[in-house]
Amino acid sequence: MRFIEYGKNHDSTIILLHGGGLACWSYFKVADLLSFDYHVIIINLDGHDGSDAEFSTIEDNASKIIDYIDKNHEGRVKMIAGLSLGAQIVCEILSYRKDIADFAAIESALVEPIPSLARGIKMMIDLSYPLIRNKTFAKIQFKALKMKDEYFLDYYNSSLKISKNSLINLLIANSIYRIKIGLKDSDAKVLIIIGDKENKLIHKSASRLSKTLKYNELLILENLYHGQFSINQADKYVAKILEFMKNN
Repeated sequence: MRFIEYGKNHDSTIILLHGGGLACWSYFKVADLLSFDYHVIIINLDGHDGSDAEFSTIEDNASKIIDYIDKNHEGRVKMIAGLSLGAQIVCEILSYRKDIADFAAIESALVEPIPSLARGIKMMIDLSYPLIRNKTFAKIQFKALKMKDEYFLDYYNSSLKISKNSLINLLIANSIYRIKIGLKDSDAKVLIIIGDKENKLIHKSASRLSKTLKYNELLILENLYHGQFSINQADKYVAKILEFMKNN
């Protein structure tokens, strides 16, 4: 893992966990805005650009982050926020320790397993992995993600640095993840975010999370696809999570 810090002069800490295949750059704008009032830490997840270990499991990443919080923040932070794979890791962290954060933001998390997809991931990556270094192929993938054009080079350079093994592991982990029983006991107040253009399983996952978490607000955003809120609309994303914390 790699840790990038903003606003070190502030006492209250917010941790940001990026999506699978992305890296710290996807949260730079969010961190800049939050750093006026908070100590912000973007964690580059295992297996991604700048990390020091290959990706193994969601559970392993969650355990490492809990250990980091225990050693550096006396076991508790103001908020933990994550997107997609990062959001799944937030769920895992909250299920392990009910009092680890006052607040959490879970954006576009899949918690409805797709075992049929997981079974074909290794074969799919074995066949397609060489294409990752092809810029034309990368542009097609990037277009499907509906991020702003300004992020393409960051996305492309990050994709070059993910090993085949890490990519297989994170895609399998993402597709089979299910929430743990301990999540229902979390004391964190949680903002659940999805776009209304996301697929049915993300909508179903958001509903399941809302029914599981004791204290939560479900936000469904019009005309947005997977992960677009925090990446493409950093100012609105920050305004929303600050409002959520203030009102709760």
